[in-house]
Amino acid sequence: MSQISLLDEKMKHIQRTLQQLEQEKEVHLQKLETWKSEQDRLREEELKTQAHLDEVSAKLKDMYELKQETDAYYKQIQQSVETLLSLLSSSR
Repeated sequence: MSQISLLDEKMKHIQRTLQQLEQEKEVHLQKLETWKSEQDRLREEELKTQAHLDEVSAKLKDMYELKQETDAYYKQIQQSVETLLSLLSSSR
């Protein structure tokens, strides 16, 4: 083979390799875009979940405070009833 033929073959090989690398690059870029989209979706989902957890936490805190108030009120009623019963029994 002549020098020109060898160089021509090498050039063709280089071109095929470049085409292959370009195709691989495109595949990787598509995968990267898919990954970025998925990360954005997950980040958005995480924010929604955190907002929901914050909301539930606030509701639980409110419910706990209401329970504390209800328990205190119940205790006052119980003491009042005991006092009334004591007064009724001592007045007989």
